[in-house]
Amino acid sequence: MSRATRILTLTLIVSAFFNYRPSFTVSTTRVPDFSSTVAIACVKCQVNEATSCWECVATELNEAGAIRCTHVTCYDCAVEGVCLPPGDESPSPPQTALIHSQFSIHTFLPKSQQKNASSQLIPPLKIDPGVIRQIAAVHPRFAATLATFNLRGGLGATTAMQHWTPVDISAEDVEWWLKPEKDSAIFFEGVNEKAREINRLILQGKLAPVVYAISVDLSEQILTLRVISNGSAKDPNYSLLQIKLADKKTPDNKWRTAKEWRIS
Repeated sequence: MSRATRILTLTLIVSAFFNYRPSFTVSTTRVPDFSSTVAIACVKCQVNEATSCWECVATELNEAGAIRCTHVTCYDCAVEGVCLPPGDESPSPPQTALIHSQFSIHTFLPKSQQKNASSQLIPPLKIDPGVIRQIAAVHPRFAATLATFNLRGGLGATTAMQHWTPVDISAEDVEWWLKPEKDSAIFFEGVNEKAREINRLILQGKLAPVVYAISVDLSEQILTLRVISNGSAKDPNYSLLQIKLADKKTPDNKWRTAKEWRIS
């Protein structure tokens, strides 16, 4: 190679280097990718200002939240599991801190406290529709919450948070949550439309959402639903639902029924 050729080649390489512009793809997805091998932020429910519907978004890196969203509509949003920021090993009260990585669960708790971490996620728990109908006669929104998890495949963790737009729900309405989605699409279109109107008032601070905390005690086989905030809902004046689960599923092996339940 001649000297002139070497100079020309070097010039082209240098020119290419300084004129290179890397191309980046920026993701606009608000819900984190749970298949990532990198530790992710926790997630939470909030009302979207643009759509006036609920959405599931990543929390700040130092903010506690949940490990995953289970369903999001204009009228409700639910998240499951407890997620604490990395390095927070001494929550009060003690809670299991979880993140997703390669579809497994990792904990930031000291090893001495990790033995119960695997109980955070459970086989999907679906409550017998007959029990839900009984509860609906006393508190329709409690019943609709259980039916909503059934509709989405079941409660999949020992802890969950359910957020409701305070749309009115009657005992008769709960039947729509117990039907297959294709049979109740028109009903839910109407609920979503009402919810958007109410959510605009929530964004303005004129109304407040309903928030429930749900937990499952695996040793005692008790599901507890506790009212964190009744918001602006005109619901029966109860704050607690407890269901003592039967040891076995129904004969068709599809639903967990109840030995007893109580509302207070």
